[in-house]
Amino acid sequence: MKKNISRIWGVGLVLVVLGSLLFSALPVSAGTNSWGTVTMPSETSKVITPGIYNQDLAVAGNGSTLYAALYDDANDVGLVYKSTDTGKKWSNVSDSDWLSTNVYTDRIAVSPDDPNIVAFIDQDNTEVWLTTNGGTSWTDLGQPTAGDGSSDPASNILGIAISGKVSGTSYIGVVGDEAGPRSALWYFNSGAAVTKWRIATDAAGLDGWDATGFTADDYAVAIAFSPNFPSDRIATIVTFTDSGDVLFQVGSFAGKSWNTDVGGFDSYPVLIDEDAGTTGTRVYNADIALGADYLGADSSTRIAFVGTSTTGTTDEPGGIYALDDNDVTDVKTGAPIRSVAYNTSANKLLAGADYDWVGAGAVTNAVYRSSNPTASDPDVSSAATYKKPGVNANNSSVVVAWSGNTAISGSGGAGYYNSAQEYNYGSFAISRDDGKSWNDISLINFGYDWVSDMAVSADGAKQLFNASDGTAMMVFRYDGAWEGVFDSPDLSANDILLRTAPEDFAKFYVVEQGSDALFYTSDAGETKWTIRYATADMQDLAVESASVIYAAQLGSTNVIKSSNGGFLWDDAVDTGSSGNIWMLKSLSKDNLILGTQDGYVDYSKDGGANWTELDDEVANGNVVVTASGLNSGDFVYAATDVADDNVYHWQIGTNTSWDDIFGTVDVVFPDGTMGVGYGVYGITLAKGALYVVANDGTDSFVARTLSPSTADSSTGWDSKAKTGVVLGTYPGNTTPLQGLYTSTGSVKLWALDGNGTDYTFIYSLTDDIVDTAPALAGPADAVVVKVNPITGRAQDVNFTWNRDSNAISYQLRVALDKDFTQVISTTTVASTDAIIASIGGPFITDSIEWQDGWTYYWKVRVLKVSGQEDDNWHSGWSTARSFSVAVATVTPPVTITPAPPAPVINLPAPVINLPAPTTITIPPAQIITIPPAPAPPAPIAPAYIWAVVIIGAVLVIAVIILIVRTRRPV
Repeated sequence: MKKNISRIWGVGLVLVVLGSLLFSALPVSAGTNSWGTVTMPSETSKVITPGIYNQDLAVAGNGSTLYAALYDDANDVGLVYKSTDTGKKWSNVSDSDWLSTNVYTDRIAVSPDDPNIVAFIDQDNTEVWLTTNGGTSWTDLGQPTAGDGSSDPASNILGIAISGKVSGTSYIGVVGDEAGPRSALWYFNSGAAVTKWRIATDAAGLDGWDATGFTADDYAVAIAFSPNFPSDRIATIVTFTDSGDVLFQVGSFAGKSWNTDVGGFDSYPVLIDEDAGTTGTRVYNADIALGADYLGADSSTRIAFVGTSTTGTTDEPGGIYALDDNDVTDVKTGAPIRSVAYNTSANKLLAGADYDWVGAGAVTNAVYRSSNPTASDPDVSSAATYKKPGVNANNSSVVVAWSGNTAISGSGGAGYYNSAQEYNYGSFAISRDDGKSWNDISLINFGYDWVSDMAVSADGAKQLFNASDGTAMMVFRYDGAWEGVFDSPDLSANDILLRTAPEDFAKFYVVEQGSDALFYTSDAGETKWTIRYATADMQDLAVESASVIYAAQLGSTNVIKSSNGGFLWDDAVDTGSSGNIWMLKSLSKDNLILGTQDGYVDYSKDGGANWTELDDEVANGNVVVTASGLNSGDFVYAATDVADDNVYHWQIGTNTSWDDIFGTVDVVFPDGTMGVGYGVYGITLAKGALYVVANDGTDSFVARTLSPSTADSSTGWDSKAKTGVVLGTYPGNTTPLQGLYTSTGSVKLWALDGNGTDYTFIYSLTDDIVDTAPALAGPADAVVVKVNPITGRAQDVNFTWNRDSNAISYQLRVALDKDFTQVISTTTVASTDAIIASIGGPFITDSIEWQDGWTYYWKVRVLKVSGQEDDNWHSGWSTARSFSVAVATVTPPVTITPAPPAPVINLPAPVINLPAPTTITIPPAQIITIPPAPAPPAPIAPAYIWAVVIIGAVLVIAVIILIVRTRRPV
């Protein structure tokens, strides 16, 4: 029977404790438990660069320092970005003068032996800019001319390169044409005592050059200095004639001559391609790659690769060519090439495609690769279909390079004469398999507007999301850093579903809702995608394993199944559900559950062959549903997007209608108003707790109960609000099928943000107090609290527990029963001490009298954590302890009896007869007297102690006698 007891305790620091034992325990880990943004690919560090087009890319000799020439469409200005970590992060090193004078950037080059020396051609193709301090400051070198000013200035500068240093001088070489037109090479001697532009190809032999061996074609389009320029002083260029002949020419800075006496070989120039274009047309782009061991004096090393992009006939838009002193090998023809790169140590070649001037953009961001480019008949392959740099649906040119043995690329701009073109969706990308597959990691020209779905690995370390700008889509993967791993021109931009295999996050599907196409990867999108087709357009996809998948048919009650990852499908099964399917979910092997668009729930326990409907409407809306299992006694949990509706559960085998389990929830926003008009867009179970996410189109909250199976309409739910964020939907307040995602360990919740601004589309919340509780310290369990027999009042009890590092307040609850159905007090305790104490008893203000003979039970939980004072988010309760109350008994006095006097022991003298002639006589017996023991100190030792002492003395004497009697004569 419940007794009348005061229910309010004071909180004090009186340390009056009887029978309490303190012990240490590990603190709970509460964390901050608040919604926070997930760092998405954004304009920070130039990962996303919408409206900024890649023009060119240069790699320093150290392999990690990169420079990118870009065009900012919104501001109509050129930019230079710099990276020192191989393209993961970039900084803007553009000169302020450019921004005010609209200088454009086109081709860019960096010194092979000094990453701080960089030069670029402006997009007007007339001037050159130089930095010698890594972009801190820039110098306008002006328009190249002959040193004495006797030749025409440069125009249509199409190529740029920087040599290795010779006695501190770096040569900035550019190629284009003089008036006429006439192909030419100019160079600037940066670092020399007197710097100026010089010309190496003028027919008049200016600046000491003998140009009689030079073939003066119409244009020069590419230049490359020998990697061993300080030794051989060789420069190579590509020129072309108006009729389409493409030539490879070699100049010696040592002899200041062209195409003669080059290492004893004088058969240059080399005709690369004949009649590559028609009369009056041109080579738009070309690029040269020389091997790292290229040496002008050694014919065995004089191997070069040239890529061209022309306006020839339809079957001759350009190609890749390998050439030495004797032969030209067609590595690949019929493809426009923007750039080439050669890895000498691995003998691997990369080539990036150009805009197809002949086919009006028929080639899209392609990359070609060869593992035997020096063979007589080299093999050439293309990058994987869905693994090209940038977005596949766009016509982009690609600049390729090697950073050590890692292939890198920049895509987006078509280079010269592309001012009339719009090249969205370029990127900086890397390939970990020599150019076969590419992942976009930065400079992604993609201003996505929304995220329609996401997925997260079980441990929360890896995430996926789909981004869209209304035209193109891209799937990003996070595994330490964000990378774009998939896009497809076969998919539209909206309503993309991402579904992962529960046993392996690397195996997942990308599905466009409303289509029959599935895209599958088994390596997290790193290298390969396979397209498969369902037998019906899909509303949702449920993945039981990498091979067993189920699809809900769009606009119907049907479900189809595939046991081999979508290659073959079984016949459709009509679930018989009351309404078309909204969402479909796999709970475990053969166990499926679905929610309809009309408020009903169905489930199957045999892999979708048969279905059972819970014959009661949740609410007339789109149902989100989950379950603890599908056997008798298990619980199904459901909610809908109907505003102000509740959350329900159904116990299988028991219920015949839904039970309302959503009780009170305090959702108070900073403006002081209560949240109303909310619909639920996601529901999930984790570590025994049930979570729901809800929004009203403006604000959001997540609510959870730690006891969903026993909850009812009066159960209080913990909650966390988030203003200005529409969690559980994606931009435009469009509803995803399953708006709440979880990862385990410390339970982490993930939800999309329907506002869709500033690339903040995913929020997460870590609930690391869902399955933890404070560690109780004292009193020990089952301790007895004494009652003073004179006053009749029990002692105070000091309740103590260990503090969590983030907790700032707790609830202490005391009851008369171990199930806490007869609660007599719930006290709030605010403290940040290492050990929290709360005193309960009759000797403090607002006291409580403990009753003799009663047993009490107590427990504690975290009420609030630091930084979340306004949230209603509790930990679980600690393990309960008990204490009982009893009247203290009087102990009778102790009677102490003194020990008797010490005894006297007389021992007779032993006689020992030994054989003659020796007789040993033992002296007469001695009397050994043990003196009386001194007066013992209080308390007096018990008598049995003295008995032990006496017996020990007797034993010692007996041993002495035995030793004497057994001695032998010497």
